[in-house]
Amino acid sequence: MGKIKLSLLVFAVAVLGCQKDVTQQEYQRQLALENLAQYQAVEGRYSGYVSSAATGKSGRILGGMELLLQARLNSEGGSSGSGQSTGPTGQGGGTGMGSASATLITELHFQDSTEKLTRMVSQTGYFDPDTGVYQTQFQIFSSDGKLFWTLSITGHIGSNHIVGRIQGVGYEEYGGSFDLAKDGTDITTLGKASKPTPTQDAEGQTWVFKSLQRFDPSDKQDPPIQMSVNEPTVTATEHFMEMFLPDTEKALSISLNLNDLMDPIPFNAANWNTLTGDVTTPPVAIQTSPTSTFTPHLQCSDFYLTQTTKPFTCYYWSDRSARMAILFQPKANVP
Repeated sequence: MGKIKLSLLVFAVAVLGCQKDVTQQEYQRQLALENLAQYQAVEGRYSGYVSSAATGKSGRILGGMELLLQARLNSEGGSSGSGQSTGPTGQGGGTGMGSASATLITELHFQDSTEKLTRMVSQTGYFDPDTGVYQTQFQIFSSDGKLFWTLSITGHIGSNHIVGRIQGVGYEEYGGSFDLAKDGTDITTLGKASKPTPTQDAEGQTWVFKSLQRFDPSDKQDPPIQMSVNEPTVTATEHFMEMFLPDTEKALSISLNLNDLMDPIPFNAANWNTLTGDVTTPPVAIQTSPTSTFTPHLQCSDFYLTQTTKPFTCYYWSDRSARMAILFQPKANVP
């Protein structure tokens, strides 16, 4: 009889334990649903201007941006997609408790006077309904799948506006500020208010820099040396990211015309440091006949493409010729 009573007691304790677990789960789920409702209250499309916050450029309109916010429940530890964000305490997006929490999916659209439209999505956004604090990050990956860029948005949601800042992680000095209104102006209209930078003007064009020197100084009929430089056209995403995560290393296509007796010498993979103005070229052998090649080299300093304001020097040499200094004029002409 005693064994039966003991078994019943154990059974009763087990049932109560299960009921407690179910009650706790229901409580956590209820909190998550309440939190989701608070997130849903700020859902929608927000749009407005993004202005530069960089030193010396503060207030310049970069373009139009819109954020599309959508609330959803996210399983704990189950975030995915191109964006990640954390709250002030370092926990996942949302303030819900238990196995699920609310998050704000953010789709970003950006357009400027170039009419290139950028789209990116962050799957996890943090929002504090009590303070209005909003945070999210967009992670951009290179073609090999490695993390390439991280773009951060921090701000405040309230009164049908998102006011905040957008910046590249590690490049805070190039950030931008914004005030986006719910159901505001479309970004195509907003983007027209921006002005292209000199770099954007040069994109995809070929620029010619002329020298007063001749390859053969004794030949007065020899035309002056000139150098043609082409800056490749970039994608919409690359164009957008360069505003906030400026790439100091750029690939240029350069053609050096020494005289009329020689074909222009191509340097199709020249490396340009946009901060120092240095240009270097990798050694690439050029076929001149079925059995002959030569390897040219080019090295320049103080070169800033269309923003070059003073004469700059390039050094040319090859395995067939000695090193020579060429002084080019800053004026660039589109052929």
